[in-house]
Amino acid sequence: MGDDVKHFCGITAVSLSDKKKNAVPYLYKLLINMQNRGQLSAGISTFKEDRPHIIKTHKDIGNVNEVFKVSFPEKMDRLYNNYEGNKGIGHVRYATCGANDRSYAQPFERTHGRKYKWFSMCFNGNITNYAKLKEDLLKKKDYHLILDSDTEVIMHNLSRQLDIGKKPDLSKVFSILSKRFEGAYNISMINALGEIVVNRDPIGFRPLVWGRKDDDIFVASESNALINIGVSKYQDVEPGTMVYVGTDGNLELKRYAKSKNTAKCMFEWIYFANVSSVIDGRSVYLTRRNLGTALAKYETEKVTK
Repeated sequence: MGDDVKHFCGITAVSLSDKKKNAVPYLYKLLINMQNRGQLSAGISTFKEDRPHIIKTHKDIGNVNEVFKVSFPEKMDRLYNNYEGNKGIGHVRYATCGANDRSYAQPFERTHGRKYKWFSMCFNGNITNYAKLKEDLLKKKDYHLILDSDTEVIMHNLSRQLDIGKKPDLSKVFSILSKRFEGAYNISMINALGEIVVNRDPIGFRPLVWGRKDDDIFVASESNALINIGVSKYQDVEPGTMVYVGTDGNLELKRYAKSKNTAKCMFEWIYFANVSSVIDGRSVYLTRRNLGTALAKYETEKVTK
């Protein structure tokens, strides 16, 4: 299976109510506060309706500060200006092994003449039937995949669902995909109409939260990222639910898949999540402390002073 199958990552999305405001600084701050979730690469895609490249994607190998050129203020300012837009998504990537290659950095962008088919997406999780999905695509006449990556397979499956002859309902699109994808996955997507979708998989395996600051909307893998940009009130996204931001900037929570049962990743609690985060109403710090207390009861060696 692909290198990406072993990834733990962080995703985010920003929608600013004022079209003159720039989402890039917010995306940077959200990603730097989720640096614990990925140090191999980082990237963003932004939306600005009045430029030729309505969606623009910047991504590279390195930590967030390296990708955003923080050590070079002039380059950082130029990046902020070149990729300005009032909406955007972002990603940090972590891999236990595999290619240290920019082509695996996310988001993945797919351009198209029709705006609703032109989108960028990023992904956190595992698709366990990735090999079967890849095989099904390659069986199609003259079909080709570039990378050994489940993210690319997700992108192609998503693009095929958008290619039905008319603009589809995105909740129905992800409902269909939820029946096709097996595993645990959170997806953040933005299209050239300015629609944003961030969904939490039906199992609820990975954390995902959303919140508001004034009329601006923010979504991130962890609560500490929202808190550190001043979003004091936030909510967990329920399993099988998507955060949908329309072209008008209004937010809807849409149920796109039924949750037959839920499960949590133990690795999030004991290692991966930021200690200051709260996942599904539980403090990561207190959970780790309580786990340590429980484990200490099994310790047979006495401490000598």
